[in-house]
This record gives sequence, structure tokens and C-alpha cells, in this order.
Amino acid sequence: MSSVAAPAVPSATKVARPDQHRSFLEDLTIEHGPADLLGRFFLAADAACRERGVLLSFASFDELLAANEANRDSWKPLFPAFHPAYHRHTNENSFAFVGRNENGDVVLTQAAIVLRVFDRPLHEMAAALRVNYSDPARMAGPGERCIPSAPSMKTMMGTILLGGATWFHPSMRKSGLAEITPRISRAYGYTRFKTDYTTSFMVAGPLKGGLAKKANFPHIEWGVEFENSPLGNFSSAFCWMEPDFLLNDLREWLDRNDAAQQNEERAAERA
Repeated sequence: MSSVAAPAVPSATKVARPDQHRSFLEDLTIEHGPADLLGRFFLAADAACRERGVLLSFASFDELLAANEANRDSWKPLFPAFHPAYHRHTNENSFAFVGRNENGDVVLTQAAIVLRVFDRPLHEMAAALRVNYSDPARMAGPGERCIPSAPSMKTMMGTILLGGATWFHPSMRKSGLAEITPRISRAYGYTRFKTDYTTSFMVAGPLKGGLAKKANFPHIEWGVEFENSPLGNFSSAFCWMEPDFLLNDLREWLDRNDAAQQNEERAAERA
């Protein structure tokens, strides 16, 4: 595997230049949910990203794929649901974010698709490979299977956000962004699509590394088995939350963020 030059490590004191790309705030409309809470959260989360030297923008799934292919030394290939060759991504069923540092290098990504599950539970949809592919009969590989055994998937129905394609460049992995960008993604998914559930498949590595904890998923169930997929054979946990938890989590994040800022201001006054 050829090596990829790492982007310059952004300093915490540097702010990404807004003239390079549009902030996601410029393309965001609060459609559902408490406007005051969501508005405060999006503003604070955008500021928190900028303070870490990252400007977060909406992106196409082709841009997501290009970032994935350019950073294969630290990022496995995209799960089929987020790969533009396997899913018909539109503004009505998906979205993606990329974060760029002050040099314009992509240093983080986050994406989601929206599953409208009303005729049968998510368990059956996943087993039919309709989560992975827009057209399983044409796109799935020989002998490919999804075996979902997570209990909640057997009854879960409604408008379901499946988040994923979560990646941070090694230079950003201790920046605190893993506690920010997943919340931006699910808050946007909720206000855009009025989701009934926010979910994610998470393999053992990121799970053991604390990603589910940083994203604060209250429910983590094993498991979902994938066989003969484009990524090979692997097991995944099924992580999920409901809207009340999502919104309360945003309030708690804002409280912690406000307290941290006040502590910094008092420390600066004493210096």
C-alpha cells in the first residue's frame, strides 16, 4: 500500500479560513424539533470545530469516497451504504460532511442515510441487504449475507437514521471532535427528516476505542454479522437512540461546553 502524506497538524489556536469552503451552517435549515435548542447547538458545535482548526461542510458522496481512497492508510473502505457505487444517495435520503483544516485537507468525515422502514421491521430490511444496497439483486456479491440478531432490530420501524463513514485523520484523534461531529450529524438528521431513531453499526475496534461512548449511544446491542461483503466477513454492534435522548444529550453537551468556556475565561482573567 502506498503511503499518503499526512496533512499538517492544525494548531488548536488556528481557525480554519472560512473563504476556502462553505460552513455547513450556511446550508442548514431547522425544520423539525426545538429551534432554540438546535440553533444554539449548531452554532456552538460549529464554533467548537473552528476552535480546533476545522471547518465542517456538507459534501457529496463522491467527495466522501475520494477522501476515503486518499486516506486508505488510516481508513478502511467505505461500508456499502455510504459508497456511491452501491447506494442512490440524494438530498432526500442521505447527507455527508467533511471537515477541512486550514490547508484545505480533509481531516474528518461523517455521513448518514435515511431508512424509511414502514412495511416490515429493520431486521428484515437488513437481512434482505436493503440497508447495504439500493438494489441488492444487482449490487450484492455472490453469497453475500447480513445476519442481524440485535433484539431491537426485530421490532424497530419508522424513519431511521443510519450514521457511519466516521473517520478522523490521526492528527485529529485527540482533538475532542469525536464528541462533536457525531452529534452534529444526528441533530441535523433529526431536524431535516424528523427521525424516529438514530442508529449506527460499529465494529469492535472503534467500539473498544471509545467511539460509542464519545458519541454517547445509550443502547449497544450485539450483533450484526456480515458475510462475503465488499469488506469481507465481520461482526458489528448495533447502536441506537430515540429523539428524547438525542435532544437531552444536546442540552447536556451545551451545558458542558458553556462551563468549559467559562472556566477558560476565568483562567485567562487570572493569567
